[in-house]
Amino acid sequence: MVLLTLLPRTAVAQIHLTQVISGLDTPVFVTSWPDNPNALVVIERGSEKISTFTLPLGGGIPVQAVMLDLSGVAYDPLPSDFIGVTGFAFHPQFLENRHKRFIYVRYNLNTPNAPTTVIERYRIPPGTVAADPTSKTLLYSYPTIDTAHGAGQIHFDTVGGDSSTHLLYFALGDDKVPSSTCAEREEAQDDTKDVGKLWVINVDDPVPPVPTMMAKGLRNPFGFSVDRGDSSGNGKGDIWIGNTGPDCTGDIFVYPYGASGVRN
Repeated sequence: MVLLTLLPRTAVAQIHLTQVISGLDTPVFVTSWPDNPNALVVIERGSEKISTFTLPLGGGIPVQAVMLDLSGVAYDPLPSDFIGVTGFAFHPQFLENRHKRFIYVRYNLNTPNAPTTVIERYRIPPGTVAADPTSKTLLYSYPTIDTAHGAGQIHFDTVGGDSSTHLLYFALGDDKVPSSTCAEREEAQDDTKDVGKLWVINVDDPVPPVPTMMAKGLRNPFGFSVDRGDSSGNGKGDIWIGNTGPDCTGDIFVYPYGASGVRN
C-alpha cells in the first residue's frame, strides 16, 4: 500500500494526489511526530509495527525507523480480521516534560481464542524515536472475543487540564452475535460489560487507571476523533465517533465536550 497526501489544485473541488510512502503493510493510522511534521508515524497492522518515516527536505525516499515492533506479541490478523495493532497516541506533554515522553498503544494480544484488547504505555528516551520495550506498562485490558469488532483507535482530550489531568479516550466494539446485523449486540447495553462503549482514563492516575464510561450502545466504533475546534474555539473537545455497519448505513455520533452522564 502507499500513503498519499491530498492537495487542492484550485478553488474548486479538485484533488491532486502525491505519493509519499510506498510498500506499507495494511496501514490503519498515521500522524506526525510531535515536533516534526516531516516525520510521519504509521501503524502497519499487517506487520504489527509502528514506524517513523522522515521525509527528506526537497523530496526523495523517506527514511524509515521502527518505533515499536509488536510482532509475535500482537495478534497476527487474517485478511478477514479487523484487529491487531490499531491505535497509538503521544502524551500531551511529550515535548515539554522529559518524564512524560510516553507513547500509548492499543492492540490485541496474540492469545489463543481470545485476542485480548490492551492499552500499554512505552517510554521513548530523549534523542531517539524508538520505544524502550522494557518500559512497557499495562494500563487496560479486556478479553475480546470477536476478531471483527475488537479494534479501534485512542485519542487524547484536546482541551487539556492541569498537569495531573490528561484524558485518554478509547472505544470498544460490541462482542456478541446480534439479533440483527443492523443493530448493536446486546452486550453494548449491558453496563457490566466494557464492550460497545466509549471510555476515558486519566493516564496520570496511579496504574492501572480506572476507566469512566462516557457512552454505550455502540456497534463498531473503530475510528473516532477529538475536535481541535475552529479559529474561535467552537467545537473544541467534541468527540466524533464513526460507528460502522455491515449491511446498513454507518452512523456518526457526536459527544459534545462537557456533556454529563452516559450517552446512549
